[in-house]
Amino acid sequence: MPETGIPTIPFHPAQVLKWEKGFVVIGVDGEFLSLDRELNPVGDVKKPFPSPIRHAVIVDDRLVVSWIEHELLVGRLSAFELGKQFEDGPERAEIRLSNSILDAPHPAGVIWSHALNSEPLAMSGNNELFCLILWKKGVYGFTNQDTELWRMPEPTWSNLKHLPRAEDVVDCSIDGEHLNVWSRGGGYTLYSTENGEIVKSNVVDYEGIVDSVYSYKENYLLCYEDGNVIWYRDEEIVKQTILKGVVQHAEWNSNSDGWAISGWREECLLTESDFQRVQLSEIPVQRVHSKHGCYLLLNNGSYIKSTYQ
Repeated sequence: MPETGIPTIPFHPAQVLKWEKGFVVIGVDGEFLSLDRELNPVGDVKKPFPSPIRHAVIVDDRLVVSWIEHELLVGRLSAFELGKQFEDGPERAEIRLSNSILDAPHPAGVIWSHALNSEPLAMSGNNELFCLILWKKGVYGFTNQDTELWRMPEPTWSNLKHLPRAEDVVDCSIDGEHLNVWSRGGGYTLYSTENGEIVKSNVVDYEGIVDSVYSYKENYLLCYEDGNVIWYRDEEIVKQTILKGVVQHAEWNSNSDGWAISGWREECLLTESDFQRVQLSEIPVQRVHSKHGCYLLLNNGSYIKSTYQ
């Protein structure tokens, strides 16, 4: 048993999602593993579909997942009921031998599943709905029952049209009644989650290629491909710093009123008055909270206690 007393994840993790009764760990190759509230495995590792997952969100008691397999030209949007055991799905050979994309098998053990004919660019969810952006299709709002609430065209930003791929959507998040959609060039558009109407649209005045964006209320952490990070609030840059590499995960730390950041073999804390960093031997994938405190799940599947609780 590791020093933390928490069982090691038996694959390379990519993401951890928390729900009312525990967690779901998703692997870089599409593995699923359920955990209880104390991070102990529940059931066995399963692989419902033979492809890495593009996005995953929890909506109430359901896990909604998107896949896109470029080699096999297959995309899927599916939902699982949490609390039930995951199942192993089809092999790649079975999909490859299908007569058409629509005839190809769907993931195993799903409540519902759809074939995607466009690449999913970003997805976010809360207890009431999830939102999905599809390339060249638009922005969609859905219930967890797969009912479409609204759809809008993909966002555009006139200030970015002269820059190659600057309008490409890279991330989104739901905060309260708003869906925030972000582009590679720092453009952002806020949509009403109720009806999809645009509330605000602007461009962050900072040069770089956005890789990911994290949000907490009116605070946004823009993470760039070159390791630069900016804290953006009220249309102004609050703080800027540079990390060793691309950010793996970040979240708001209420104890410090700042951002706890999992970077490239480092853990950092960014506040308005300070910047701290701790070097690590492994890459932290994500911060995970249990009743015993906050841990870092590392890329080798083990946990360590976070420096910033």
